[in-house]
Amino acid sequence: MWLASFSGSNWSAGSRYLTAANGWGALCAQGQHCGAAVAAGFAAFGGVVRPEEIQQGHIDHALAITVSLSRSGLIACPATHTDGPSTDPNSIPEAARIQLDPAFNVDGQSWPQWQKVIAHALQTYGAYIYDTGGSMAVAGQGNQNGGLVWSSIGVPDGPSLSNLPWGQFRVLMIQPC
Repeated sequence: MWLASFSGSNWSAGSRYLTAANGWGALCAQGQHCGAAVAAGFAAFGGVVRPEEIQQGHIDHALAITVSLSRSGLIACPATHTDGPSTDPNSIPEAARIQLDPAFNVDGQSWPQWQKVIAHALQTYGAYIYDTGGSMAVAGQGNQNGGLVWSSIGVPDGPSLSNLPWGQFRVLMIQPC
C-alpha cells in the first residue's frame, strides 16, 4: 500500500495492489507495463528487511533498495515498468541487481551489528533496485506490524547506511525485458 493509514478498524491507502504470495511477484505478464506498489512493478515484500532478521543475525534473501537517479526508458527484468528520471545512459535502471563486493571485510568494520547484518546480505544475495527516491535506502518493515520494534534490537530512529562502501558495489544483472 502506498500512503497507507489505519484509523479505528479501517485501512485506507492512496493505492494498493494485491499479488499472489506464490506468484512471480508482479500483477501482470512481464513487459506489460502495468501497475504495482513500487515503481519497478514487482512485489517488494520479498526484499524487505524485518526486525526479526536483524535480531537473528542474518538475512536470507536479496534486499529491495531505492536509488536517487534510476534510468528512464530501460525496463530491466523482473520490472514491468519504471519511473526512472535519468536520461544518462550510464545510470542504473530499476530492477538491476547489485552486490557489495564479497571480498570487502564487513566484520572488520566498527559498525553496529545491524549494519553488518545488512551488509552481509548485500554481499551474499545482493539487492534489486525497486524504486526511485530521495536517497539510496534499503526497504524495512514498519513498526506497526505488531512484531519487534526496531529500537529494541539496536536500530536507531532515522537509521543510516552511510557507512556502506557504495563505491565497492557491482552490478550483477541488467537484463532488458
